[in-house]
Formats: sequence, C-alpha cells, structure tokens
Amino acid sequence: MITFLLDAARIPDGTHVRKVTGQNRYLLKRELKIHMPDREKSQVITSEGVVYLTSDAHISGYPDTTKFAVDVDDDDAQEFLANLMESKS
Repeated sequence: MITFLLDAARIPDGTHVRKVTGQNRYLLKRELKIHMPDREKSQVITSEGVVYLTSDAHISGYPDTTKFAVDVDDDDAQEFLANLMESKS
C-alpha cells in the first residue's frame, strides 16, 4: 500500500480518501445530488473551491486546498500517478 498526501483539488472525484491523521475512509465528491420524490424539488449542490467527504450518514465540506490521504495498492500506484500527471496538464 502506498499513501499519497494531496490537495483535494488534485484528487479525482469519487476517490476514497481519509483525513491525514485519521483512519476512517470517505468518498470525495465535488457535487452532491439530492433526489426527492417530487423531481422538481431535487437539487444539485456544488460550491467553487469546495469538496465534500461523504460517509454512511454524514457529509462534510472542505476547501479544495485541504490535504487528504489516498491509499493505493502497490500495483495501482503507477497508474494513479500517471492519471494525476495527465490531469495536471
């Protein structure tokens, strides 16, 4: 297992992350979709410069400059790094 410490802005949407000093895993999202029975009341929530960490019942927003830990299997680390470098271009 290889751990990358990255600004949230660099982490792909939908990646599992953890706080730098924590062990709990969260899903990093850039937008939240709230579906309602009445579709007209459904909402999409986004905010420039903010990412959301979701868990079973909680959602927290953080500035996209916040660093998070991304744990990657050794076999997937090179591909993850290549994708990061590609998205930087």
